[in-house]
Amino acid sequence: MARRTRGILIAAAAAAAMLLPAVGASAGTLDQQQTISNFGGLQVSSHNSKAQTFTAGLTGQLDQVDLALSLMSMSTPLTVEIRDGSDTAPGDTVLASASVPTSAASSSESFVPITFADPTSVTAGAQYTIVAFNDSSGWFWYAGKTDTASAYEGGKLYSSPDDVAPGGGPWFEGNVMADLEFKTYVAPPPPPPPPPPPDTGGGPTGGGSTGGGASATGERAAALKKCKKKRSQKAKRKCRKKARKKPV
Repeated sequence: MARRTRGILIAAAAAAAMLLPAVGASAGTLDQQQTISNFGGLQVSSHNSKAQTFTAGLTGQLDQVDLALSLMSMSTPLTVEIRDGSDTAPGDTVLASASVPTSAASSSESFVPITFADPTSVTAGAQYTIVAFNDSSGWFWYAGKTDTASAYEGGKLYSSPDDVAPGGGPWFEGNVMADLEFKTYVAPPPPPPPPPPPDTGGGPTGGGSTGGGASATGERAAALKKCKKKRSQKAKRKCRKKARKKPV
């Protein structure tokens, strides 16, 4: 009886595990990142959106970003978008979007994985933007800086302290030595479809398809060629009759 009870409990636990979402699961490969953390948390609120531009190093599907976040008080979900970008400002075209629930962050800094249900295509060498905003307050996105160069050479940190709407800009570049903490993940593009199979149809001899994808042997054509050497018409007809029974 005890063995049966243990079996039921194991089966129930397995079924429950299948219902849990795979938090942070990503098909992509870690591409770009900035993980220096010494500049503190920068507020992300309804009147202070944040953005970080980056340069893709891989071509494929960007399916996840990790952001160093914390939540200091009750707030609303954080919206994270991937947009186009340039050397001078974040772009306006939204390529992918996700909502981060307040339960995903804590009161201390930690990298929060954010998976995009509809990944966006990125091209190596092109610039893009991670934008974060919400319609309340309490969220913080952490940054790092160096004393000699930008913490991340492939992009810049931006803020929109005077924005008309959350995430809407206008954008202003922040400390030129600082960049927000982030990681991007890119899945490679799918392989091209295989080439079509070679044509196995009959040639000039009219042999037709061999069926089943089998290759032609040439036996019938060779036998018919020999029949031409027969002297009498009767012998030729008899030869051709036998030859047509051979495989193509």
